[in-house]
Amino acid sequence: MRRSTKRRLIPLALALALAMVGAALAVPSITVHVQSIGVGSNSSILNPGVNHALDDAKVNWILDSSDPDFVTGFNVILNDDLSSGAVVYVKVFDSSNVLLSNGSVTIGSSGYTAGTPLTVDLNSKVDISQIDRVTVIVKNPDLS
Repeated sequence: MRRSTKRRLIPLALALALAMVGAALAVPSITVHVQSIGVGSNSSILNPGVNHALDDAKVNWILDSSDPDFVTGFNVILNDDLSSGAVVYVKVFDSSNVLLSNGSVTIGSSGYTAGTPLTVDLNSKVDISQIDRVTVIVKNPDLS
């Protein structure tokens, strides 16, 4: 290979490496808004045994280890303790409000401590480019 050809390839290789690093650092994020209990169109809903509504949840994506273009679940971090038997549901929607997948986990006998990651696996993996909205629902065991 000629020296002039090598000189042209070095900047091209550096630009390619920089583009790959930039793409790898482009991590998707999603904001979750949790509606307080007792608000909305049907405000007669009560939440027995809880003094305040859950008003914050953090959701971290779990990507498919063999194909990171797909989400297989979520690590959900809630701002409140939950008692044994509570169920945390996660629903994933596209921009047309079509349900793409869902999953749930039931809190075990020791309960849930606020701030602890809670893994919720989806029933089927979802293409990351289709996700528009993630909904987190917490069902108190007292509400059957």
